[in-house]
Amino acid sequence: MKHSKLRLFRYLAPDAKAMEAELDRMARLGWALRWLHCGLACFRRTQRRDLSYCVELCPANRAGEEDAGYLRLCADAGWELRARSAGFRVFASSPGACPAPL
Repeated sequence: MKHSKLRLFRYLAPDAKAMEAELDRMARLGWALRWLHCGLACFRRTQRRDLSYCVELCPANRAGEEDAGYLRLCADAGWELRARSAGFRVFASSPGACPAPL
């Protein structure tokens, strides 16, 4: 059985919810996002059944302490930053967590 999968994954800003729905669909099929870069996504096999994703738009100029504080707040709420690409931030739910949407 394949343990990783590479796919074209090209979404624009208005498609953030569509990207989130596709990531959740892949999670239900047993695939977890490893990385996202330049319109490509790499997935790995996972046994997690509680995995879900949240995708948000991220302005290119967000960085520094404000960003670090926000990411800490997300982690405390049960969301782990999984990938950044082309104006998006992709969060995955922490194992055992059932976080509220961002």
